Amino acid sequence: MKELSYKDRIKQHLAERWHSFVHSQKGTPLTQPIRATQFTYTIAQNGAIASFTIVQSSGNQAFDQLVKTFLYNYAAPFPRIPQALGVTEYTPTGLMDFVFPT
Repeated sequence: MKELSYKDRIKQHLAERWHSFVHSQKGTPLTQPIRATQFTYTIAQNGAIASFTIVQSSGNQAFDQLVKTFLYNYAAPFPRIPQALGVTEYTPTGLMDFVFPT
């Protein structure tokens, strides 16, 4: 079985935690209607969030804040950056939509 790249490990990490988090929030006013926030972020060597920027708001400030809270308080810490990458910070490429499904 092929080992996942660091980028794929981060995506998997986020997806697993977001899935659990979404289910804990079902039925709250923030989840209706479907909302999506796009953001970029940078991970520090130790797995902490080094930076976070909303690229496209969901249009609901409370939901956008919920996404930020999720990233800092539920998703972090991320897996440590492998020394083989030779960097002290890692910014995943591409945008990630965080959506609450109906």
